[in-house]
Amino acid sequence: LSPILIVLLHKIWHLPQIALATLVNLANLFFISGFYLYFLWRLPQILQEEVWGKKPYQIGKNFLYGALTWIVAFPCVLFTAQLLSLFCLLVFRLVEPPPQSVLQFLQLSAQHPFYLSLTLFAVLILAPFAEEVLFRGFLQNYFRKHLGPKAAILLAALAFALIHFSPSQGLGNIIILGSLFVLALFLGFIYEKQRSLIAPIALHFVFNSISVINLFLFKKL
Repeated sequence: LSPILIVLLHKIWHLPQIALATLVNLANLFFISGFYLYFLWRLPQILQEEVWGKKPYQIGKNFLYGALTWIVAFPCVLFTAQLLSLFCLLVFRLVEPPPQSVLQFLQLSAQHPFYLSLTLFAVLILAPFAEEVLFRGFLQNYFRKHLGPKAAILLAALAFALIHFSPSQGLGNIIILGSLFVLALFLGFIYEKQRSLIAPIALHFVFNSISVINLFLFKKL
């Protein structure tokens, strides 16, 4: 909710862009720090069935299931992105939306091997693990207990999409958040089906890997 609240405050107080970006970064830092403190506190429970699923140790099978889901998920995410791009073109005259902020950071670090390796580790390994533990392992499980599996998938997917909001993306947030919401629906579905975090982590890893490969091969970093 922090990005939405910050945008509302921006509309009320008419803050400059740099102040808005600073508020977003501070809010993200606060919530991410809080999550990892909570993560460490609940670490014993994370290793139990409630979060990791009934068959968490069938790593190969669950990883393969999640990775192959990309074949179905990617066309749906791409179609959503194209549809929202058309909407932004017709309504806002947005010809070329800005890339996702993490891809912009990859472009900036491409010429520095050390920083590039750190960024790749964060994008390909750390993000899939940490985000799936948070959004599927914690949030989706919590929502399922109180609202049922369908509502749990939808709400966890919405939270996943909103956390990727960035002021630097401008109107591109419509395209990026909409596409990530569709991806998160697949992540939530395969977690419910397999009852293991390995499957959504695998899909998340493959999706990020293909995005990075596409950036390097076709965007001419």
